[in-house]
Amino acid sequence: MVFDRKENAEIFRAFGEWLREDAGAHPAAIKINRYFEFFLEMWSSGENIPDATTLLKHFSAGLLRKNFQPLRFLEEKGLVKITATDRMEVTERKRIKEIMAQSAETGSAHIFMIRYHDRLTERMREGVTGLSSVRLALSPALALLKTAIMNGRELPCQEDLLEYLGTAPGQRAAVSGFVCLLRDEFGAELALPSV
Repeated sequence: MVFDRKENAEIFRAFGEWLREDAGAHPAAIKINRYFEFFLEMWSSGENIPDATTLLKHFSAGLLRKNFQPLRFLEEKGLVKITATDRMEVTERKRIKEIMAQSAETGSAHIFMIRYHDRLTERMREGVTGLSSVRLALSPALALLKTAIMNGRELPCQEDLLEYLGTAPGQRAAVSGFVCLLRDEFGAELALPSV
């Protein structure tokens, strides 16, 4: 049991007192059980207080928002520090994961997205691009693939590219890296139209 660890029992007791002072006795009594679940889940990793990255990976930014008061307590007591950058990074990684999950539904065309994701990840490691840019590049790439699949093709052709850009004209620059990859590595006959 998590309260076998004296530190955990002391942290939760201190949180209960803090919550009573912050929210009032009656609201604290109502909320304490819900927040107990948060602490149990947090301590399930075996760590006393996980670091910010571990917390965000485990709970996601959305679940942490629902548990704002325990998190605020932990931050005020100096037990954890979660920055806006930490939250943004976890959110972006989740969105990228969702895009790649949708990509898996494209069947064998998924290989194009995997290769593009790998290329973008490498550029990120090199410091050339950031996490948000990776997501913003993957979204139009997936949309172009879906256009091709709706037209009965796995590998997009010029007709698919023009159709996609006709429905999303502002995505020309965003899809250009994917077009280059398809052309250079998979032999697609694609050319971005002039502006």
